[in-house]
Amino acid sequence: MAFLKVEHLIKAFGSFVALNDVSFEAEAGEFVVLLGPSGCGKSTLLRLITGLTEDHEGEIFINDRRVTDLDPKDRKVAMVFQSYALYPHLSVAKNISFGMEIKHVPKAERDRRVLEAATALQLDHLLNRRPAELSGGQRQRVAIGRCLVREPDLFLFDEPLSNLDAKLRQETRAELKHLHQRLGTTTVYVTHDQHEAMTLASKVVLLDKGEIVQIGTPMDLYDRPANRFAATFIGTPAINLLRGKLVPFERRARFEMEGAVLEVPPAILGSIPSAAVEAELGIRAENAQLATVENAHCVLEVDYAEPTGADVYLNGRIGGQPAVARVDRDSKAGPGDKVPLRWRLEAASVFDAATGARL
Repeated sequence: MAFLKVEHLIKAFGSFVALNDVSFEAEAGEFVVLLGPSGCGKSTLLRLITGLTEDHEGEIFINDRRVTDLDPKDRKVAMVFQSYALYPHLSVAKNISFGMEIKHVPKAERDRRVLEAATALQLDHLLNRRPAELSGGQRQRVAIGRCLVREPDLFLFDEPLSNLDAKLRQETRAELKHLHQRLGTTTVYVTHDQHEAMTLASKVVLLDKGEIVQIGTPMDLYDRPANRFAATFIGTPAINLLRGKLVPFERRARFEMEGAVLEVPPAILGSIPSAAVEAELGIRAENAQLATVENAHCVLEVDYAEPTGADVYLNGRIGGQPAVARVDRDSKAGPGDKVPLRWRLEAASVFDAATGARL
């Protein structure tokens, strides 16, 4: 039974449709990431779940309760925003207990919940400090602690790391991962950062233009993207998309482009086309291997090399089309070189050139 169930949500602002028939589920204890570019509807979806945004079509269920028409305070959810919104003049303990004080929760009960939350978040030794004396990751945990004492059914995060620098973002991301492993609270997390999604999520809901593009584990989306958008949105460097034709050939198919003819493994296709179709071969840089001229699939004409320490990325062209290949750090290839390559075609994807859909 799904812990969170979102059914056929539609939300419009005037003539602009922010969400169009969006449905997904989260099991108890899952870490679900709503991923997509700015304006795709992910924050609107989160606000609908909290009840902060109203007037929509569709249904929302949390922990077997229909909450569609409930006020935010009655949904048993807790939301952490981009800014931690801590009170700078209050201690950690006071920040965590502030909401309970407003609700006149007895002091003994407040103290118990604060200590339990602080211990779970490894903040118990910091209860007397003020926010200015904490790291970004510690402030994030205080904001979570303030939510935790409310004993919510569901945690919601709206791009909580977007205001941090790269180093602090990495540290805080690791803390969030460890926290979820310890607490196991069902979590929905909004981000436009595909690296955050890949490292944090047990399930990714990828959105574009108010609609769900694909739902799956991070590796599902990485290895078997549903369409061109999913393929290009996830992965660094971006997936290679080589334009050509998918041609049926002796009960199999091959991909033909300038400078290469590649036999396509049947397992990566939904079906063998009955006639040639304009297509794009999607293949990631790490699936390249240096080859000899005799057994190469194609030749990469190198424009420039990017050493990264562990590897080298060769950026260039295959049959006049831009491509990048990751090779061993010992490679000496440089601008102007013609490098024979083989590809791990069992890891490739093929997309319809007109629609972008996976073939």
